[in-house]
Amino acid sequence: MAISHDSVMLEACNTSFQMHLQIKPEEFESKYNWAQAISGPVLAASVNSPLLLGKELWSETRIALFQQSMDTRKLTRANIDQQARVSFGENWVRGSIVDHYKSELSRFPILLTKKIEESSYQSLMDGKIPQLKALNLHNGTVYRWNRPCYGVGNGKAHIRIENRYIPSGPSVEDEIANMAFWVGLMHGQSEDEIDIWKKMDFSDAKNNFIRAAKEGSEAVMNWMGKKSLVSDLISNELLPKAKKGLEKLNVNSQEIAYYLGVVKQRLEVHTGSQWTIKNYRALKKNSSQDHALLTLTKGIYENQRSGKSVAEWPDIQSDQHPKNQATKMGHIMSTTLITANQADSARLTVELMRWNNIHHLPVVDDQRNLVGLITWRHLDKYWEQIRLSENLLCVEDIMVKKVVTVETTTPIAVAYKRAKRLKIGCLPVLQNSKLVGIITKRDLNKINDAPDLQ
Repeated sequence: MAISHDSVMLEACNTSFQMHLQIKPEEFESKYNWAQAISGPVLAASVNSPLLLGKELWSETRIALFQQSMDTRKLTRANIDQQARVSFGENWVRGSIVDHYKSELSRFPILLTKKIEESSYQSLMDGKIPQLKALNLHNGTVYRWNRPCYGVGNGKAHIRIENRYIPSGPSVEDEIANMAFWVGLMHGQSEDEIDIWKKMDFSDAKNNFIRAAKEGSEAVMNWMGKKSLVSDLISNELLPKAKKGLEKLNVNSQEIAYYLGVVKQRLEVHTGSQWTIKNYRALKKNSSQDHALLTLTKGIYENQRSGKSVAEWPDIQSDQHPKNQATKMGHIMSTTLITANQADSARLTVELMRWNNIHHLPVVDDQRNLVGLITWRHLDKYWEQIRLSENLLCVEDIMVKKVVTVETTTPIAVAYKRAKRLKIGCLPVLQNSKLVGIITKRDLNKINDAPDLQ
């Protein structure tokens, strides 16, 4: 089965900066559990995905989005304790990597298959290193945020821990800094942290991870039985630990100082998520959502090319706004809609308009087809009737049934001329015959040099 899309958003929403660290097989238990324990703080310092289609969500929205998009569990089995394929896990791992893979094979059904010629057993008998292609294929469909991987490189089998939760960007500098921080922490694990399950509840590690995704560097975490603001935890304890780990690897001292300094500076100034939200909110005050997102994207691109980490990025200034490139209704329409149903009470609907200061209220049926429109202008002749009817009068009795509409693809200039010629103050916007937005004179006024909609 082939699936095609006309947008890269599906892939972009789940893009991450994935890192692999080779470990000794005999250290799997301690290293994997340590990787789980530090996930929350590392993610908190790296968050960079606070927006999705113009909506402010989590500091690292990708965590929740990817988990939901890949959830194959059936609602009919909701009462069964069934793990999602995208998961942080339910407990500390115990035993070897083999024990872990046995558990994964037991918990998760096979999603993908292909013809595999290799017999792993026969490869061993022949003195060869098995590729374990079937195991790796299955492992590739179990999306642990910290995923153990088997591979063969340079004629040797090895075990890796794949870090899947770090976001891409905001800059190359930030990505390298995130890698240095994580690798340094992995190698900076102290002797008393080898048996981490004796010092830290797994639920704390998991909750720290979720808090980091939601709140970023402002999260409060439970670390080794103590509550701490994550920025303080990282600065006072984890960055020095990462420094020691990188020194064990004989990394250049100047590079250690520089890249861990990037992490520290983000905590002191702003993370990628904080910079994005701050500038997005400022842009939306004086422009449409589409224009704000366009300007924000341009600002991110230009700052990335500067070679500086996000902590050094300046705020986007008003004179940096690109020329408005909105050309169609879909670019400028408002999608925050309050609607009425044709069977609703007319009196209640009018009060709803008054409460929300709405001058134009679309009327839709149960399939979200536009069937009418209520405006303050045409309500004048119904006021007395509405007042006397109590709740007997319905929306269908007072709505305008012949409504002038536009499509999301309608050029702004065409819509403007149509509205001016017909002397109307709003245009409902349709896509595939369904109501998806509305455009008023306020929306058009946000377009540079656009005349008022009369």
